[in-house]
Amino acid sequence: AERMDYVDTYRDRGRPTPVTPEEFTAWARDCVEAGVQVVGGCCGIEIEHIRPLRDALPTYLS
Repeated sequence: AERMDYVDTYRDRGRPTPVTPEEFTAWARDCVEAGVQVVGGCCGIEIEHIRPLRDALPTYLS
C-alpha cells in the first residue's frame, strides 16, 4: 500500500506562525527532501518567506 502522509490545517486560524524566513526555508528543504511535493504557509507566512524557496529548492522544482 502507498504511504499517504499529510498535515492538517485550520483555515483562518488567525494566529501568526512565529518563524523567520530562514527557518521556513530550512523546514521546506527538509520537507522536500523527505518527499513532500507541495509546500505552503498560512497566517504570518509572507512573500519574504516564500520568495527564498525558489533559490533554495531549484533542483526540486519542475
